[in-house]
Amino acid sequence: LSGLATPFNDLAAYQASVAITASILLLIVIYFLIQIFGWKWGMVMGYLLALDPYFIGHSRVLHTDALLALGMLISLLSLIHSRGQKKRYVIFSGIAAAFATLTKLFAFGIIPPIVGIIIALSWRQEARVRRIIELTAMWVGVYMLTMYVIWPALWIHSNDVLAYLWSGLQPYADDGRRVGETSTFWWYYIREIFA
Repeated sequence: LSGLATPFNDLAAYQASVAITASILLLIVIYFLIQIFGWKWGMVMGYLLALDPYFIGHSRVLHTDALLALGMLISLLSLIHSRGQKKRYVIFSGIAAAFATLTKLFAFGIIPPIVGIIIALSWRQEARVRRIIELTAMWVGVYMLTMYVIWPALWIHSNDVLAYLWSGLQPYADDGRRVGETSTFWWYYIREIFA
């Protein structure tokens, strides 16, 4: 039966799986937007996100950028919705961030904003340092556990996989450092952003 499928149909099936997954994730994003901003504004924001040309373009092709963006957005919105009180949403945030990271490694960049949100949510609470440590440990623990459970290569040769991952990321870190060193002027990054 596998010989009956044409390459076009295989590609269409893969594209459909990305589009269906992106649609489900978009519904989750809309749920959190409604919970945070109310029905009216949540629906307006969800509508604008669903009709964004870049989102439509990336969710219709066999590309993981839409899934990456939605996973990261779900993680951030879930954590904001938790308000530092509802642990199930902190756990869901860690799971969503792990899925985003497994989709594309650029999702590692979500970790600093997550820590910032945890600090902001816990700042006005009593025993805030303890609460910040507790929520951060919970989020990181769920994130790492989800990565471990979903990525079977970590079950057997975790050190080799992590070394390979680090060696793949190292050239990008070196490129960024070299770019910053080419110009020592204080306006270098401002110029690069607006150029």
